[in-house]
Amino acid sequence: MSVKRLGAGSGNKLAAITAAVSGNLEEVTRQLERPVDRTRGVFERVALESVRPDPDNPRNLKLSWEELKNGIADLEAGRIEAGERTTRTRNLESIASKADSFKKVGQLQPIIVYRDDRGLLRIVDGEMRYWAARLCGWTELDAKVRAKKPTYLRLEQYAANVLRDDLNLGQQLNNLELMLDEARESGESVKSLNELAALMNRPRTTVQQWWAILRDGANEDVKAAIREDQITSLDAAYTAAQEPDAGRRAALLSGHALPARGAPVKTPRRGRKLSGVQLGKTKDLEIVRQLIETVGVDASLGEVDWADAKSVQLAWQKFMKAFSERVKRQKATRSI
Repeated sequence: MSVKRLGAGSGNKLAAITAAVSGNLEEVTRQLERPVDRTRGVFERVALESVRPDPDNPRNLKLSWEELKNGIADLEAGRIEAGERTTRTRNLESIASKADSFKKVGQLQPIIVYRDDRGLLRIVDGEMRYWAARLCGWTELDAKVRAKKPTYLRLEQYAANVLRDDLNLGQQLNNLELMLDEARESGESVKSLNELAALMNRPRTTVQQWWAILRDGANEDVKAAIREDQITSLDAAYTAAQEPDAGRRAALLSGHALPARGAPVKTPRRGRKLSGVQLGKTKDLEIVRQLIETVGVDASLGEVDWADAKSVQLAWQKFMKAFSERVKRQKATRSI
């Protein structure tokens, strides 16, 4: 792999040149003699094929190249309705937007990676930039390369992620849990509000709310609701975690109106009882053809253009009618 090393001291040289142009010789000397911290990484132009995402990154993207390509193709073809957009869809849109930006103005910010035990470059920060570069068809991108895995990897990722407005509550929870696990594994378990505050470096109110949710390994129901996007507000999650009444807590977690304190817990009803089953919906006409041909019916479907949705829909209706009649006859025979 050919790597173009920009060098950790390039910033010193640039600052020295700037000082020289302005005629400040003392500043020239100071910049050139300033020590360089190589443990923080060096800037390089690295091959994309040597870079790998962190599977445990708190953003929890867990993308594959095939999923990204197919998802972007569905978006561009308009196959995803506005009402069907999910967090996953928005992530794909964000990556596509970054790729468009890369094509216009290039990569303005390097990704941060470290060299793992196999010699591969594992991403610390910048996974969406990595996928955007792949969408552009690039073979290289700018990176800041660490020689080894950072001691406080999850803490660094948290520091980077909290600056982003697009991090949802579930991703924040995942980030914090990984960070607490990392602290525990290093023998520095977080056991108090003050210790969490020192770790998070966030407003006190925010830390207090998260501490109420995370402490003592409790509130698993609240965490599950956050992960499943049933709760998307930290205020709502905090209120649920503080609620001792089971009925009111269940209502908070499901987004319903609060019952009176002490009221019995009701299992939430979701609409009327189902009286039938939908057989699904597909845009792949080949699936319909194979279903009809595999099951088979003793009825003529007429001439079917398997490439035409209306023709296939008509054939499906005839098939279902004939198949229903067959099932009725079979039931009648069994009852005799």
